Amino acid sequence: MDFCSDPTMSNMENSTYSSWYSTNKAKIAEVINFHLHRIDKVLIETNIKSPKGTANSPIEQLNLAEKSQIRIETIHSVKGDTFDAVLLLSTPNGHGKSGYWESWFNVNEESGRIAYVASTRPHYLLCWGINKLSPEQRQKLGEFGLNKLEQMYDPHSR
Repeated sequence: MDFCSDPTMSNMENSTYSSWYSTNKAKIAEVINFHLHRIDKVLIETNIKSPKGTANSPIEQLNLAEKSQIRIETIHSVKGDTFDAVLLLSTPNGHGKSGYWESWFNVNEESGRIAYVASTRPHYLLCWGINKLSPEQRQKLGEFGLNKLEQMYDPHSR
């Protein structure tokens, strides 16, 4: 499934939110089900509609290539902000305790609170950059719904 290259989903020219959602309801459900399937869930029924108050508004597309939207910030400096995507980088080993991914699960410690803030900033994509993992570590991450990117999305499957 390739969401971005699907012409009906990516062509928003002269579309309102309502007309785009109506045209793409089935594809949206397919995208949602593709990802839910990875956690053994299925979208039973949904009423996909345009966001409240936007039905007749024209969709405006942004060309992010024109202006860089990438920010490099500390976790403390983004508290309260939201972003489309967040990349949270772990230290390579446990020497820098609060910056090491395994310490991020300690919700009663500062490292867990910091990871919570960072992990709740993105609207669409959260990516943890982690060094090589043992099978046990990979399983631990999988239990939290964090999977290796190529395990989550195969662009050749349909």
